[in-house]
Order: sequence, then structure tokens, then C-alpha cells
Amino acid sequence: MHFFEDTTILSKTSGIWFKTPGKFIISPNPKTHFSSKRGNRSFTLRFATLNTAEYFRLRNLGAIAPGYVANLVVFDNFKDFNILKVFNNGKIVAENGELLELNPKPLEVSIRGSINIKWLYPEDFKIPVRGNKCRVIKITPGQIITEETIEVPKIEEG
Repeated sequence: MHFFEDTTILSKTSGIWFKTPGKFIISPNPKTHFSSKRGNRSFTLRFATLNTAEYFRLRNLGAIAPGYVANLVVFDNFKDFNILKVFNNGKIVAENGELLELNPKPLEVSIRGSINIKWLYPEDFKIPVRGNKCRVIKITPGQIITEETIEVPKIEEG
């Protein structure tokens, strides 16, 4: 993610230029073009919440609506965004700068069933490699963004 302050965003999508003004802009695209100009904070909040959730296809996130996960932050005003309360899954977890639950539960992620494909076996992961390096998709735990990296593969039976 790329964070830009005090900007108006101009992004080219499908050959069409559009403009979203705002004081704080979060963009997953580092190639987005920006020009400095103050704008409407409601556009900024939408860009940082619902638009981001829709961009990454995170269903039931990014808005306050029936059926959406209640993860939200309560501010005292829209000028300096002082945080009063933080809710996670509908429960208050922080208030006035203090964490309320000191023993957060570990993140449990169910991999099986998250993608609809056949059962995979170790031999399914064998790949032919030319040379001594290959491209790898690197994940960062807890993040949605991946990176490309070049690695030297482990060679077995080859």
C-alpha cells in the first residue's frame, strides 16, 4: 500500500481518467498519478475503506451495513482523526488509546475449503526449472499484498 497525504488522485483505469479528492489517500497501485490539492474527506474515507475492500474483493468489509463485518474506528472529528474507540467483529477492543483485551486470540485460518480445487499432493508442486533460479510469489503473513522474488530452488531427485 502507498500512503499519500494532502492529494487529489488521478488514476487511469480501463482507459478512463477519474479524480478522487482527499486529504489522506491509500493506493495499492504505485503507478497512480497524484497532484497536490485538498478535497472532500468523505471521498477520502470511502477510498480508504469501501473502495479498498472492493478492489481486493474483500466481501462483507469496508462499510457499515447489514451483513458486513463490524470492524470500525470511531473518530472525534474529521479534521485530525483522533481515535476514540476501535471495534473488531462487533466488539470494542480499544477505547481512548487503551487496548481493552490484553490476550488477543491467535489468528486461525482455515486453508482447506478456501479455494475450490482438487486435493494437492507433494508431487503436484514439482516444477521444471531452467538455470539455477526461479520466480516465486512471496506472501507476508497478515497482509493481502504479495511480492515477486527470485530464489534458488531446492533440487531433489533431479
